[in-house]
Amino acid sequence: MNTRKSLRHILFAVTTAAMSVWLQPAAMAAEPTKPTQQQLKHSDVPLCKKYVREHHGHPGKGVDIVRVVYVECAKKS
Repeated sequence: MNTRKSLRHILFAVTTAAMSVWLQPAAMAAEPTKPTQQQLKHSDVPLCKKYVREHHGHPGKGVDIVRVVYVECAKKS
């Protein structure tokens, strides 16, 4: 491998790393907002936390993510 190809690979790696760092805050800002306790108090129906497991990626190698979802509480008999 000559110096020109080596420099090209290094520049590509640096550019890729810079783009991922630059785009990461935008991806985090795009997440949906979660209801706060104050918003939950104003609703007529009581809401409870429910944990939802999601799998992202390859079926054998992916990542399991647990999200908190607010759902109506079950009525106690």
